[in-house]
Amino acid sequence: MLKENGTPEIAEDNGGVLRDALSEFWDTFYLQYTEDNSYKVPVIRHDMTEIQWRAIAKVIRMGYVQEGMFPIKLAPSFMQQAIFSQCNDSEVIDSFLKFVPMVDKVVFEASLKDFPSVSEEIVDVLEQYDVKTLVNERNIQRVVGKIAHNELIQKPMFIADSFNKILHNTQLVGEELASIYSSLLPSPKKVLQVLTFPNDLSQDEIN
Repeated sequence: MLKENGTPEIAEDNGGVLRDALSEFWDTFYLQYTEDNSYKVPVIRHDMTEIQWRAIAKVIRMGYVQEGMFPIKLAPSFMQQAIFSQCNDSEVIDSFLKFVPMVDKVVFEASLKDFPSVSEEIVDVLEQYDVKTLVNERNIQRVVGKIAHNELIQKPMFIADSFNKILHNTQLVGEELASIYSSLLPSPKKVLQVLTFPNDLSQDEIN
């Protein structure tokens, strides 16, 4: 393991150093190279060529194969496209609703469940996504699906294609990818399960 200045890390790496490095890498990546909410999607940048994006994909593959780490903040639909060159259309809207800002998510969800209740608000939200179609109860599902596909798949397609050159032979199938997102998503129960304590705690330590 090399430090930022190119010198070796003076430590025995049993996985912890690499995991720390990967965690820091992904925190920086999410901050500087992606947008938006709970789920994120990489954005095109003038300083990122196919070579750089393929390098990111190599980090994804190495982290998963060696340490079981996976960037679960990247939208599942985008990663399906990046790995399998296709995505599950039925899941695109779910990913999209976790991608958009919370204020938009509330309106989108309401429009899909009870369109008349937000018929005016949804028009304002759709303007942000350059939607020209006149929406109603009959077509709102299709319109939101098209927006979702555009934001999660079409806009970052160059990045997904770059990733695919590295990840297409990664040992993952669709079901396993869904399982990865489910199993790695933090929860209080999962955190408690990994906490361990010595058997010889003193009374002060117990208290």
